Amino acid sequence: MFSKNAVISLRDGRLCLICRVGDMRKSHIVEAHVRMYLIKKKVTMEGEIMPLHMYDLNVGWDKGLDRLFLVWPLTIEHIIDENSPFWTLSAEDLRKERFELAVILEGIVESTGMTTQARTSYLVNEILWGNRFEKLITFQKEDGTYKIDYSRFDMTVPIDTPTCSAKELAELKEQENFFYYANFNESALSSFNTNELRKRKIDEKLETDEQKPNDSEIKMV
Repeated sequence: MFSKNAVISLRDGRLCLICRVGDMRKSHIVEAHVRMYLIKKKVTMEGEIMPLHMYDLNVGWDKGLDRLFLVWPLTIEHIIDENSPFWTLSAEDLRKERFELAVILEGIVESTGMTTQARTSYLVNEILWGNRFEKLITFQKEDGTYKIDYSRFDMTVPIDTPTCSAKELAELKEQENFFYYANFNESALSSFNTNELRKRKIDEKLETDEQKPNDSEIKMV
């Protein structure tokens, strides 16, 4: 089963497109792997219109994260980076878009050895910007087991999330890092100059003291 909605929120400081998947059958799915596709219109450089172009979204296949161990509900994550078609979309831009997001899960039924496939799709109004999925797995101290509350499977909660695009967020972070290092270097340089000035004053004082005659060396005339 798939979650009713997909969400966009921050994970480790990066905007991510996330949906939830779970297996409620008694027999588990082995060798499960997932794919995510964005289906929308594309206009080529030559002006050709492709009404149903498919973009293959990275859900971790470059790191092996697209392969799932479905013994409990999991979230499917697409990191919105410079290679993502969502890279330049803000929360406001998203509402104006027209596309469909397809998610496909494939695997082998453990009891029969047959290949199975499950799929779902999300329209623009089914993607919630600034939300996160509710926690549904809790640890039971009484017997040391984990309990899964499937009644919370589709529940989401709003969280603080930037409404700008992932590209703009990355640019803001670069500016913050630049100003941080610039201020740090300026502070370090100022501290170095202050210490150098103090050292020079001490050296000059020592030289002056060495040039002054001692009282014992003054001759009485």
